Amino acid sequence: FEFSSLEYGKLKKFIKIREKDVLLIDGGGNFGDTWAGTIENINSIVSKYSNNRILIFPESWYYSNTAKGHQVLEETIDAFSKNKNVVVYARDSWSFNEMKTHLKSSDVRFAYDCVLYKKCCSHSNDRHQPIIGISLRNDKEMSTNHNNVVAVLEQSNTSFILIANDCYKLVKKRNRQKYFNQIIKQYAGCDFIITDRFHGFIFSLLCDKPCLLFDNLTGKVKHSYNDLKPFIQNCYCENENSTNILNIINRSLGRTSRTQTFDSQVKQYKESIINTLKDWRN
Repeated sequence: FEFSSLEYGKLKKFIKIREKDVLLIDGGGNFGDTWAGTIENINSIVSKYSNNRILIFPESWYYSNTAKGHQVLEETIDAFSKNKNVVVYARDSWSFNEMKTHLKSSDVRFAYDCVLYKKCCSHSNDRHQPIIGISLRNDKEMSTNHNNVVAVLEQSNTSFILIANDCYKLVKKRNRQKYFNQIIKQYAGCDFIITDRFHGFIFSLLCDKPCLLFDNLTGKVKHSYNDLKPFIQNCYCENENSTNILNIINRSLGRTSRTQTFDSQVKQYKESIINTLKDWRN
C-alpha cells in the first residue's frame, strides 16, 4: 500500500499498521529544517510505529545553526531513539557521518540517491549549434553564486534553454513516469547542463551530459559531487567567475560525464537496498 505525503497527512488516523508490517519512507533532502514539515512527518512515523521495521531510502542531512534547526534536530534524535528497527540510508558521505553521530539507535548505511538507479538515457545531438540547459532553483535553497549565468550566455550569443524540474501540480501515481520523462527529455536534448539542483546533477549523469554545478544552501550538491567525483568526468562544482563559465563549457562540449566504473558503482548500492528488503521479506 502506498501513501503520498499529502495522503498520509489526511489519512494517518485511519491507517492500520500491524507490527509485522514493513514501512518504507521515500528518500530525498528530507532530514533537516529547510522544509520542516517533511521531517516532522518522518519523525511521527518512526516514533509511532516503534516496533515496526522501517527502511528509509537515501537521504541528505541539513539542520541549520538556528533555534529552529536545533529544535527540529532534537525532535529527530528523540523520535529515532524510540525505534531500534530503523535502517536509514544516507545519500552522501557527509550526511552519513552526521546520521551516525546523531541517530545512534539506528542502522545507518550509505547508498546513492534512488534516482540514479533509473535507466540511463544517454542521447547524442547532431546539431551545428550546441544548446546549454540551465536548471536553477528559485526558492530558499537556491545558490547565491549563479546570478550572472544567463547574462554571460546571452552576451556570448550561446543558445540555451531553461529547464524546470518541478511541475507545480499534484502528480497522480499513474502520471509520475510521464512527468519524469518530460523532464529527463529536456536534459537529454542539451549538450551541457548548468544547475544548482541536486537532481539537476543526477539527471545530467543519467543523460551522460557534462555539467557545471553550483552548490545550494544545504550543501547536498557538493557533498554528492565529492562522493561521485572518482567515477565521473567533465563535471565541475565550484564558484565560477563569469569568464570561466564559457571556458568550462567550451572544453566539455561533446564529452560524456560517466566513466566506465560508474555503472558498477551505482549497481552495488542499488543491490544493497534490494537485498535488505529481501532479507526482511524472508
